[in-house]
Amino acid sequence: MTNAELLMKLRELHEELAIMEGELSRLDGVDESTIDALGQLTTDVSALVDRANQISGSEQSEPAHEADVVDRIRKFESEHPQVTSFLSQLTDVLGNIGI
Repeated sequence: MTNAELLMKLRELHEELAIMEGELSRLDGVDESTIDALGQLTTDVSALVDRANQISGSEQSEPAHEADVVDRIRKFESEHPQVTSFLSQLTDVLGNIGI
């Protein structure tokens, strides 16, 4: 995957997370820590988008950049296992209804 493709996917992810965060904050029964964690994930992805924009102009190789993204994802998963599980379940539900 090229840096441009990765940047595009990160931007799409950021937009989707922001939409999900807004929708979840309006739902009853979603605890505040889940919404806060999703907000933090949105912020982290935004930071990755910013960093990818900076890297796209530098000489850093794609594998090193991809490894950084993977490391940040793994770190988030380990720090927020409940949010990771919730997002996985939400993705399954959305996929099952065709979204």
